[in-house]
Amino acid sequence: MTGLGKFFHNLRLENHEKSKEMAKKLGVTPAFLSAVINGRENCPNSWYAKISKLYNLDSRAQGQLIEHIIYSKDVLKINLKSFSAADCEILQHLAINIDIMSTSDKQKLREIIFKKRA
Repeated sequence: MTGLGKFFHNLRLENHEKSKEMAKKLGVTPAFLSAVINGRENCPNSWYAKISKLYNLDSRAQGQLIEHIIYSKDVLKINLKSFSAADCEILQHLAINIDIMSTSDKQKLREIIFKKRA
């Protein structure tokens, strides 16, 4: 079971629900919910807001949910329409070359990206 699956499992237990009931609330079949829980399908982007509202999640639980959703994705889709051509080129080259970058280059990139804005 994935981290997202464990999150959903705990959520169901806290709310005394069966998978079938959760699936109905989310507007999907139990089979699709099972596929998301077990990592065979990506979690729909709309589920973050839907689950947060349906289960009245506090900010901590919302943070956990979004983290699990992000890490459960096999494919990350980025809408490039708002980026300049130069920025699109950077993103595309990063996606293509990240697996061949050295650990030290990745660390430098990480430091740049996560640098606190003053």
